Amino acid sequence: MNTRELVQTYFDAINNQDWETWIALFAESIVIDEALSGHMEGLEAVRQSAVGIQQGFQRFTNSIDEFVVEDDRAMVVCTIDATTGAGASLRSTGANFYRVADGKIVYMSSFHDREPFMKAFGGAT
Repeated sequence: MNTRELVQTYFDAINNQDWETWIALFAESIVIDEALSGHMEGLEAVRQSAVGIQQGFQRFTNSIDEFVVEDDRAMVVCTIDATTGAGASLRSTGANFYRVADGKIVYMSSFHDREPFMKAFGGAT
């Protein structure tokens, strides 16, 4: 897969709750800087993120609004639309940056509005 296909597959897997495919997109040594979860390293952190999404949300979609790819890097502006396990709705816009090597995501950072998450989860994120 090229960079565009890999990142598109990332979004498709999340939106289809295909967690095994999603996890397989990341390198063993993945480094992630995530707006809510902070700094994470390794595939085990990715697995825990998948579990957190599954346990925390009844519904979770992440839609691409803008997509820019340059060689092994991609930037996506996106919108998360979700319902928490307790039934609260949230919508948050954000951006993700990806660096890809050898067909895997080796670095990812995400930036999004924390306020909708804080409101939906009663102030805790």
